[in-house]
Parts: sequence; structure tokens; C-alpha cells
Amino acid sequence: MDCLERSQHYSDTVNIEQINRRYICGVREFREASEVYKEINMVNPASFFKIKSAWEKFAANHPKFPMFLQAAMASGIREDYIIEVKITDPEGKQICTNVKLTESDMELFHTLKDLKG
Repeated sequence: MDCLERSQHYSDTVNIEQINRRYICGVREFREASEVYKEINMVNPASFFKIKSAWEKFAANHPKFPMFLQAAMASGIREDYIIEVKITDPEGKQICTNVKLTESDMELFHTLKDLKG
């Protein structure tokens, strides 16, 4: 192999190695991005059916709660409203919290309302 051939061979080798490194990095980044996407944005469609089934069972056990939610939504929940939740255990111990709704919270309510159809 003369000098020109060695130079060309070395150049081809470097390019192939660079391409391989870029490919491997690209594949790794794609896999990482895919995993993040799956974790954040993808919900197993079967999960929707499980949630729907669990909600229907919950609603059957506690019929006043869905009626309360329907009445609250019908009255027009808006930004700056306060939602308060209180939980009481069988011994009477209570915990309570509240949230003042923001504009981004309203986006969530609209999304949930749209899911209902």
C-alpha cells in the first residue's frame, strides 16, 4: 500500500468510526428519549379500561360523589376557586388541604372534561 492508499484507507477508517460513534450515540439518545416518552406520555390503553372500571365501581359504591362532581362542573369551576379536601380516619383524626385554582389547573379540568366526551 503506498502513501496515498494508506492515507485514503486511514481516512475511510476514521470516517467509519466517526459514523459508528455517531450512530451508537444516536441510538442511545433515541432509546433514552423513547423511554422518557413512554413514561411520561404513553398510557397503556388497557389502563384506561381499568380506570374506567374502577371509577364505575367507585361511583356505584358512592353515588353522591359523582353527583357532587357533576354539580360542581355544571356551576362552572373557574380560576381562583378554592378546592378543599378533608380526610377523616375511623378514629376521627383529620387531615385537610386546599388549592386555589390557577389558569394551568383549568387546562387540566378542560382536558378531563374533554376525555369524558
